[in-house]
Amino acid sequence: DVMDKKHADWFIEWIHKALDRGETLTHEYALGSHDVDNPKSGTGPSGMQWFEASVVPLGMEHEGRRLVAWIAYNATERHEMLVRLERQRKQLEKQKSELQELALTDYLTDVPNRRHFLSIFDHEFRKVSTGRASELALIILDLDHFKRINDTKGHAAGDQALKTIAELLCASMRDSDVVARLGGEEFGILLPGTNLDDAAEIADKIVVRVDETLIRITGGVIRVTASLGVAAYRSHDKDQYELMKRADEALYEAKAGGRNRWCKSA
Repeated sequence: DVMDKKHADWFIEWIHKALDRGETLTHEYALGSHDVDNPKSGTGPSGMQWFEASVVPLGMEHEGRRLVAWIAYNATERHEMLVRLERQRKQLEKQKSELQELALTDYLTDVPNRRHFLSIFDHEFRKVSTGRASELALIILDLDHFKRINDTKGHAAGDQALKTIAELLCASMRDSDVVARLGGEEFGILLPGTNLDDAAEIADKIVVRVDETLIRITGGVIRVTASLGVAAYRSHDKDQYELMKRADEALYEAKAGGRNRWCKSA
């Protein structure tokens, strides 16, 4: 009498469920003003209203019909509070995810930072040292005379150089490789499944690409060069830092040899 057929059928279905089972059933539902035939339209609350109902079989009949009591209370305020809490929970989860991402990503170049890189490096080192992977190589890259760019062209130009080189490195690597900013003008490139000779070939290509790259800054373009140190896993390496130390030593050798070049560890 008071609802459209869709809602009335749904109510009757719940009534029959309670009668057939002989037990009280509880559930929530929502009704809007358009769902109810109200001869005194405008006298009730506005907007969608949420209800919590108990359908109680009474164990008696009236004129041959079994009776139930449909007991409902308006739970709209509680529902809206739960919706707000859920929205806040999702927002907090999003903020948490963003903060975690910020904690692991270099703010300028948008590549992994040193902390994240070392964590990945440790994982890959454990794989190769326990025989779950066969090879692992590391390249450490340092931009030559970077301070000169900051001093003569300004820090904005230096920042643009770092971002451009980070993009170049990411575009040059495989999906399995990891490019990270280790600090300042130094980048690390982790190469899983790569031996020393193959890593040296990659380093050679990187030296050329960096040298050929034009970095667009306000007022013109600049160019940079890079020195690279290359090392690969050895069976007697105790930890990732021994491998990193050899890559660092090779980098220093490249610097001492005139820069704009690469060297690999002996």
